[in-house]
Amino acid sequence: MSPMKTPPTAGMLEEAMLSLPQAARRLGVSVKELRELLGRGEILFVEVSGRLRVPALRIDAYKAAIESRKAADAQADSSAPRDRTARRAQGQKPPKRKRSSP
Repeated sequence: MSPMKTPPTAGMLEEAMLSLPQAARRLGVSVKELRELLGRGEILFVEVSGRLRVPALRIDAYKAAIESRKAADAQADSSAPRDRTARRAQGQKPPKRKRSSP
């Protein structure tokens, strides 16, 4: 995992820089999960004096994006067809009925 290629901007240096444990706690994940997110480039980070630091605003922005995505997914799920006719129109089969034994 490599730090950002560009040097940190003055604005980035002014904002709160969090250690990995602090950033993980703020995000609600383990340090290992945070390292995976950093490695995939989902959250930007910088290296300061040989230590990784994550801008607090980047953590907050990532959290907001995840919450927004979850809300959009919940909205899409709630608008899914519920009745048999709508399911058939979309090519879905209706649920099977249980047969009672005599």
